[in-house]
Amino acid sequence: DFDADDVDDGGSSSGPRVLFPATWLWELKEVPKSGSAEMKVSVPDTMTEWSTQMLCAGPGGLGLSSPVHLKTFQPFFIDLHVPYSVKRGENFPLRASVFNYLSHPMM
Repeated sequence: DFDADDVDDGGSSSGPRVLFPATWLWELKEVPKSGSAEMKVSVPDTMTEWSTQMLCAGPGGLGLSSPVHLKTFQPFFIDLHVPYSVKRGENFPLRASVFNYLSHPMM
């Protein structure tokens, strides 16, 4: 299993979350004779748990890895509930939910 320390987040994550694929990591990668290869990918912004396995094919047959799990989570975020459309000058409800899973208040 992985945790946050195992993943390079690529720096600051202060921008909006925009990467929400239903699946990812469907890429072919040739593995050298050493038996090890590395891939750098962006982790989707979805807060969920991903599970993956690797399937390898070669002259000696097929190989299947053990499952690997990665939980993606954001400890502090805001969820805005906005209407589909508004007209200029119109009053409308703007609901915001703030989620803080940190061990300290954000004040």
